[in-house]
Amino acid sequence: MLFVKETEIISKTFLFDGFSHEEVASLLEEIYFEKINFSKGDIIFSPKSFRRALGIILSGRVIVKKGELTVSELAVGDLFGAAALFNNEATYVSTLTARTDGTVIFFTEEAVRTLTEKNAGIGMNYIRYLSGRIRFLSGEVDMLSEVTPARRILRYLSGKAEEGGKVRISMTELASRLSIGRATLYRELTRLEEDGAVSRDGKDIIVLRSYEQTIPNEDKQCSD
Repeated sequence: MLFVKETEIISKTFLFDGFSHEEVASLLEEIYFEKINFSKGDIIFSPKSFRRALGIILSGRVIVKKGELTVSELAVGDLFGAAALFNNEATYVSTLTARTDGTVIFFTEEAVRTLTEKNAGIGMNYIRYLSGRIRFLSGEVDMLSEVTPARRILRYLSGKAEEGGKVRISMTELASRLSIGRATLYRELTRLEEDGAVSRDGKDIIVLRSYEQTIPNEDKQCSD
C-alpha cells in the first residue's frame, strides 16, 4: 500500500514526467511492486546480492560505492537499479548502503517492461534517463583520467558547483571520490587557491575559475 505522499514522490521522478498524480496512481494499480523498509547500515544492493528491479527512494538516504570509492549519495525521489535490468549479468555494478533508516519501492523488470511497452511517454522518459547516465559516466571517466590531481580536482568541483560556485563536501569524501590521498588533496587545493581558481570558506569550496576557464589557459601556456 502506498500513501498519498509516496505516490506524489513517485510521480515527480523522471520516469513519470508528463503524467499527472492521478494518472500515476492509476498506473501503479496495474503493476506489481514491493515497498521495503531499511535500517541504517543495511546493504540494499551489492555486487553479489541484488534485485532485478528499479528502486525509488521514498524516505531516507543511500550511499553508493564502487569498491572503496564513494560514487554518490541518493535521497528521496532518486532512482537506482537500471544496471540490473534487461541483462543476464550475475553481478551488480556497485554497493548501496542505507545511510539512514528509509523506505524504497521496487519495480520488477517485468513491471518496468509493462510500463514502457504500454506507455510511449514512459518509454521515452526511460530512454532519456539511460542516455543521461551514459553522458554522466562518460564525464566521470574524463574526470578520473585527468593527468594531474589539480586538474582532476578542479574538473570535479566545476561539475558539482551550485549557484555562486559553492561546493559543500568534506575533505574525506572528496579524496575518496577522486581516488587521491588527503595529503595530495590538501596540497593541490592550496595550489589552486594560490592560483585564484578556488577559495575555501569553512566547509565550502568556492570555484572562482571553472575548469573550462582555467585549463585552456594552462594548455595554451604549455604550448607557447
